[in-house]
Amino acid sequence: LILEDHSQVLSDLLIENGWHPLPSKGGLFLLAKPPLHLCGVDLSERIFQLANVTINSPEWTGLDDYYRFVLSIQPGDFLAALGRLKSALKKL
Repeated sequence: LILEDHSQVLSDLLIENGWHPLPSKGGLFLLAKPPLHLCGVDLSERIFQLANVTINSPEWTGLDDYYRFVLSIQPGDFLAALGRLKSALKKL
């Protein structure tokens, strides 16, 4: 249930910022494609710099333009990272 909640909250945040998450069944990861204007930018590095949040790049996932977000972290850590990510997405 925790992973499903993390997936829903993160999906909502990403959608609000123009991303396109793939449907999730509450697994360990969430895949999402950024808005078109951000495709081609090294978002893994940029998000790490802005938010201290690590995401896997499309080269790592093997899916063009899709980044992988990890959901399987402690709820408190997840909420803290979500807050930092929210701030970072507004700067992109």
